[in-house]
Amino acid sequence: CKTTRDNGYVGSVVMVLTEDLRQAALQGKLTEQLETDSNVDEMLINIQAEKKKLIAEKKIKKEKPLPEIQEEDIPFDIPDNWMFVHLGEIALYLDAGKSPDCIKESVIGEEWGVITTTAIQANNFCENENKQLPNDFVINRGIKIEPNDILITRAGPMTRTGIMCLVENIRFNLLLSDKTVRVNIDNNNVNKKFIVNAINSPCIRLQIINMMSGMDKQQVNISQEKIRKIIIPLPPIEEQQRIVERLDALLPLCEELREM
Repeated sequence: CKTTRDNGYVGSVVMVLTEDLRQAALQGKLTEQLETDSNVDEMLINIQAEKKKLIAEKKIKKEKPLPEIQEEDIPFDIPDNWMFVHLGEIALYLDAGKSPDCIKESVIGEEWGVITTTAIQANNFCENENKQLPNDFVINRGIKIEPNDILITRAGPMTRTGIMCLVENIRFNLLLSDKTVRVNIDNNNVNKKFIVNAINSPCIRLQIINMMSGMDKQQVNISQEKIRKIIIPLPPIEEQQRIVERLDALLPLCEELREM
């Protein structure tokens, strides 16, 4: 049988391989660029039009302008038909919740709860990581977590802050906490799974770590405004889908290697 040392070595190799795959995907090295793909500029125009509509309908507030991306901000080369953008350029808006005094037990049925930061793992939502809300708490359904939500942690230990996941399924009535943020994305122009893989990739992760503030690695934070300023590469929507499909095929193989 394998020793603990062998398992640790295999786990480390698989982790590096997983990170390399995500990084290669973000540089357009796992997929083919096609001339028939959509224009990224047009995608951004469509997103801005949707934002203006939501502002006019008073569903969201007008945001502060984001700074221009400078050459020194660009972390790596990307294909010519891609573009580097701030997360805030492709997010319609961000919202967060509250963290009231809770019952230190997970919800089991129809009770309402609030998630803890441990519910958000890299590319994985752990809905059992929650606390029950007291019966007299006034529920704000606007911050209820729904399937297809993108969530990111904004405070906690450095290893758990700035981590993103996609909520693919959820059984319980759970709310955002004050340490978690929902990134509301335009589904028509952006693939949510692509964004999650991008944010959790090594190079973007390093960028996020450099944005964190706090005196202790066990308690850092990143503001919503800084989350909006995270810079990621944006391919055409068709290639985003191809990248997601490629990673969906390859990353499970990495997990199989880890478990061998």
